[in-house]
Formats: sequence, structure tokens, C-alpha cells
Amino acid sequence: MIAIPAGSFIMGSNHGSSDQKPPHKITIKNNYAIGKYEVTFAQYDAFAIATSRKMPDDSGWGRGNRPVINVSLHNANNYARWLSEKTNRRFRLPTESEWEYVARTGFKNQLGFNDLSGLGDANCDGCRYFWESAKTVDVGSFEANKYGVHDLFGNVWEWTCSIYTKRYNGEEEYCANENDLEGKTMAVRGGSWNSFSQILRSYVRFNNFPTYLGNEQGFRLVEEL
Repeated sequence: MIAIPAGSFIMGSNHGSSDQKPPHKITIKNNYAIGKYEVTFAQYDAFAIATSRKMPDDSGWGRGNRPVINVSLHNANNYARWLSEKTNRRFRLPTESEWEYVARTGFKNQLGFNDLSGLGDANCDGCRYFWESAKTVDVGSFEANKYGVHDLFGNVWEWTCSIYTKRYNGEEEYCANENDLEGKTMAVRGGSWNSFSQILRSYVRFNNFPTYLGNEQGFRLVEEL
């Protein structure tokens, strides 16, 4: 886990689709820590074995240090609760604002793929340099941002705990009640191995239903400090 200091930033953008608007000031009031990497198959499989749960499909790509895929929001929350109980610490998914706060560091605030150092800086469709990988790759395969956090862009979309709204209304700052999500979708961030490079922007948003399973969907955790 990487410690992230409290602070303020401008979330969202006037560019692109309407769901990125309006740009607005967010204050992160409390320090927190975020996973240096996305949660891996090795980590999630240990949870599945310990709790006698079905292991998620790896789509034939391999497990180990690859980011876990084919996990729903509920799977991710269950993993966070198990890890919290096991370690006596407080883990959960990041809010949408916590995720973007970390993503807007290094590489000129990650405003777009052209602001990265160059081809090969992420795993996405159009990011590849001297190699082809139409699938996930091991976490930590690319340079970290200034906080030391890897793979915020590409590889897998990452669940947040915030309800997705078509225009910002404050939900982005909070974790939703998991028992009150009927008919709602959750914000996911960062793009994946099959996203076009133009998607790799700190303010770009997407959404999935909490039950969604896909080989481009994973997660990382935050720890409340």
C-alpha cells in the first residue's frame, strides 16, 4: 500500500463527454493508502481458497501476478472485508474521487496518452511497443506515477465504490451502500488492455452493473488510515 496525503484537486474536465462535467474542486480530507498494484490472481485466489469460493476464470491467460479479472463489485467488496478481518486493518474500494486524485499525478497529470512518456507505458489497444498483448500483463510491468502507484491506466478497468451518475452530483466522494444498488451502475476507471489509448485519461469515466463479470475488469484497494 502507498500512503497518499490529503489535499485538494479539480476533478473532471470540460473536454469530452458530459459525464466528465462539471470540473469541480474536491478536497480529500483524510490521508489514505492505495494499492501499489491492482489485486492479483495470487492474492484473490488465496481468499477464494480460504473461504471456499469459486475461483474466477483467467480467460486462459494465466494467474499469479496478473491482475484478477472476471470479478464483480460484490466479489471485490467481499475480498476487502476478508482482508480487513484477516489483518485487523480497514480495506475497501476507492471512491471515484480518491481514484482520480491519485491518477492526476506524474506524466503531466495523465491528461491523455500523449502525455505519457511514450509507447509502451501502459497495456492498452494502441499502447504497445515492440510487443503485442491482447490480454492482461503482470502488475508492475510499467512505470509508476510520482506516488509510486503502478498501472492506473490500462491493463484492467478498476472498480470504485461510488455510484455512477451522468453528471457529477457528489456521489463521486462517497462509497455507496452495497445493499442499495438495484438498477444502479458503479463508476469504473482507468481503461484496460482492450481500451483505445485515447481512453487513458485521468478524468474519463465508465460504468458497469455491480454484478458485471468481464476479462477487462479488476480492482485495487485503498486502506483507511
